Amino acid sequence: MRFALALVLTVVAFAPLRAESDDRIERFSRALSEAKTNLQTPEGHEYDRSLSAFLRRQNAVVLGGCFKSVESPDKNAFEMVFQIATGGEVRDARVWPETNLGVCLRDGLKVLKFPAPPRDAYWATSRVSLAP
Repeated sequence: MRFALALVLTVVAFAPLRAESDDRIERFSRALSEAKTNLQTPEGHEYDRSLSAFLRRQNAVVLGGCFKSVESPDKNAFEMVFQIATGGEVRDARVWPETNLGVCLRDGLKVLKFPAPPRDAYWATSRVSLAP
């Protein structure tokens, strides 16, 4: 009986964590979908080129710092999405899966000023693969 009660309490204790994780995945998926839709427009395609150049320059600096500061860096690929204001400020940034390097890079990049997007609250995406 104690084991069954302990099992029920354990399941109940982790249920909010799973719901929070599911919510983060859902929010990431919606943002990614909007970013991919933005890429289908001519202005989105043009912005993606300038954003890619910006991220290539910034990723090297920020990611280098992450490799130095993160213990046991997880080198698995991840995708980031950014919601960018007209002035280039990042309003929201998300990463999935949430690897330790992905979270570090996301946090390092979201304090930078990005190239001005085609419109306010613009979602953009970047896939990061660290494997050769």
